[in-house]
Amino acid sequence: MNPPIISATDVRKVYFIGDSKVEALRGVDFSVQAGEMVAVMGPSGCGKTTLLNCLSGLDTFDHGSVVIEGQSLEKFGDRNLTRYRAGNMGFIFQSYNLLPVISAAENVELALLVNGVHGREARHKALDMLDAVGLSDWKHHRPAQLSGGQRQRVAIARALANQPAIVWADEPTGNLDDDTSLEVLNLMRRLNAEHAQTFVIVTHDPKVGDFCDRVVRMANGRMVADGNGLTTAEDSHDEGAAHDAATEEDTSIADMASVRDGPSADSGLKDGTTTGTGPDAT
Repeated sequence: MNPPIISATDVRKVYFIGDSKVEALRGVDFSVQAGEMVAVMGPSGCGKTTLLNCLSGLDTFDHGSVVIEGQSLEKFGDRNLTRYRAGNMGFIFQSYNLLPVISAAENVELALLVNGVHGREARHKALDMLDAVGLSDWKHHRPAQLSGGQRQRVAIARALANQPAIVWADEPTGNLDDDTSLEVLNLMRRLNAEHAQTFVIVTHDPKVGDFCDRVVRMANGRMVADGNGLTTAEDSHDEGAAHDAATEEDTSIADMASVRDGPSADSGLKDGTTTGTGPDAT
């Protein structure tokens, strides 16, 4: 078997909230093979978003090692890690994190421009990606003119525009109704199969696990079981569990991304309550 594209060994992360010490990750071992689509599931506050942050380099960790595509994240400087992340990773967020003042095409194009792709080529690639997610007819619409499902499709197009080796998704169906969630999951599964890209998806939604190659479960900062029934966790009632929900909320990947990408046009709205004017292309 080839070496995994993602390998984490004994990863630990501690936060201090006031006088409280919160052990968000407690010795996580985790690996993913290239081309796999893996769901990381567990209750709110179990540490799954913190794990995603640490694996992708959006957050640091206190102990252990993370190796991505054979390279140790700890050996990257900040600038090199940012450059590597822009060129080799894509991100999909629950609240879309699209810039509200520019069109769907421009949102996708911007991800290419900041990665060094020049004007005309960036526009062509952006339009190709929107076509791949079924939004060619909506390329000139701004996020507020799109339904929730359409916005998530734009976010997926943006995440895949640079042809990253790894796509990280944090609750990608969290703001969508059931029917639209299924459409988005089918799209992600199809793109995973067509491009052999690795997907790691953090979710509460059991439907997401049905679309993945493997499900890995977390509880209280540790791995509990995967789709093969492998149990690796200790007692799920370890001390400090009561603080985990605050940890994950305070360190969510979407909050970090909003600093870089700008606020979502409709953070927190369900697909059925969006103020968008266009019909749902999903």
